Amino acid sequence: MTIKKKSPKIKKKRGYSEKLVLVVIIWVISVFERGLYFAFKNYSENIWMYIIPAVGTILSAAIGLHIWKTKAENVIKISANPDYDAEQMKEQLKNEMMYGGV
Repeated sequence: MTIKKKSPKIKKKRGYSEKLVLVVIIWVISVFERGLYFAFKNYSENIWMYIIPAVGTILSAAIGLHIWKTKAENVIKISANPDYDAEQMKEQLKNEMMYGGV
């Protein structure tokens, strides 16, 4: 009977933008919870007209910024790869910019 050793898990170091998005998500959740508390404490319904659009805008902007930054970093990595066809990459980026990823 042999005993298998477990390989150590490698933790991925989080980048600045990932930490920033995490902080924004935590902040948005806390603002939403405070809005819930205020709405139920004061029997107010009109707070939802302000909370939901504000929270949605901030959260979607943070996630969109992270995705855009990650894509820009990946384009640099792909273009640095000597096996990747540069013309194919230019054509693909052009199509994404003109037609939205078709």
